[in-house]
Amino acid sequence: MQSRPAIALSPAAFRTIRAALARAFCYNVLAIPLAALGYLNPLVAAATMTLSSVFVVWNSLRLRHFSTGVRPI
Repeated sequence: MQSRPAIALSPAAFRTIRAALARAFCYNVLAIPLAALGYLNPLVAAATMTLSSVFVVWNSLRLRHFSTGVRPI
C-alpha cells in the first residue's frame, strides 16, 4: 500500500506550505508599503523577493528527506 507513506508525509507538506505563505505574507506587509513610499530601493526589493523564492524551494526540497517511519507492505 503506497498510501500510508503519503498520508504520513501530508502534515509535513502542509506545514511547509503554511510557512511559505506566512513568510510571503510578512514580506508583502512590510516591503510593498516601503517600496510604494520610496523607502525601499527596487533592486533590494527584487533581491529579497528572489531570496524568498529560494527559501520556498529549499524548504520544499527538505521534504525529499522526510522519513515516514512507515514500512511499505
